[in-house]
Amino acid sequence: MKERKTHGMTPRQKKLHAYYVKLCHTIKKNRFADDETRRDYLCSEFNATSFKELTITELQEVAKFLGFTHKEYKKEEEVKRIQPPKGAKMPPLSATQEQVKTIEAIWFKVAREKTELALRRFINRIVKKSPVYLNCLTRAQAQKIITALSEMQKDWSKAHDS
Repeated sequence: MKERKTHGMTPRQKKLHAYYVKLCHTIKKNRFADDETRRDYLCSEFNATSFKELTITELQEVAKFLGFTHKEYKKEEEVKRIQPPKGAKMPPLSATQEQVKTIEAIWFKVAREKTELALRRFINRIVKKSPVYLNCLTRAQAQKIITALSEMQKDWSKAHDS
């Protein structure tokens, strides 16, 4: 068995090496019926028994052999995220931290009973859900609550301005 070839690589090269190893493991079923066939190929072509023992250039050759059309390596942040199929139901987004802060700020300013329990009862009346944590609300639910609290705040302002 050969020594791993990641020794002496820069962090970016190590990341690229890991990318190609993962890629080869993912698409190896395109050409190799079993692990024994894969090992035979690696041994005959590169004198290695696993993908980890190969250099980046060798991994690129294997990837090409396995049917991968070469694309430029991109940083993880630049990789385009996989889009869900059309019509697929996505889970609703959670309330933002800003929405949670707004709800709490308005509630503790205008409510008669300024407690967490009273706030949860109010939320339950508005959205028919009693969350343990406010960030468990969806963004749409949080917006409904903010709208209702804004109305309360207007009434509160009128009462206190008179």
